[in-house]
Amino acid sequence: MNSKLTTPFALLLLFAFAACDGTSSYDKKIGPGDVPHAVVTSFAKKYPGAAEVTWERELDGADTVYEATFLYDDKKQDAEFDKNGVLAERD
Repeated sequence: MNSKLTTPFALLLLFAFAACDGTSSYDKKIGPGDVPHAVVTSFAKKYPGAAEVTWERELDGADTVYEATFLYDDKKQDAEFDKNGVLAERD
């Protein structure tokens, strides 16, 4: 390979691998005001008194899920809801 092309090609590969870190480009931290009302309502019913709640919007295939990370019963927990407020997964 031509040495003038080797360095730019190597940099291109480096950036390509760095961009493929396993997270979706759609994963995004969001504020409570950006979470659908159905999700917030369902979360509040399932985890009354949860503290330090943060939200993230993720793409799961063709579906959007909302993941809450929070403290409940003195433990850090995660819960994922679909856009209709149905609990999809919890840790």
